[in-house]
Amino acid sequence: GLAERRQSPADRRVNEVVVTAKGKAMTDKIDIARERIALGVFANWEPAEINDLVRLMRKFADALANEAGNPAAE
Repeated sequence: GLAERRQSPADRRVNEVVVTAKGKAMTDKIDIARERIALGVFANWEPAEINDLVRLMRKFADALANEAGNPAAE
């Protein structure tokens, strides 16, 4: 009951999956829990350390995306 299928109003050949109200409530609870955990983890980090983590995670994500788009990598 967290998601449901329905036909696309734009193209009836396409089925979409949409989050239900119950699904939205569940993802909201998960978001709150993640935020609570992150606040605890980063409570003793310096702002510069958090900025470094964000910068390096972006670099990591970009490298993964480049690798996934590179046929020679397979």
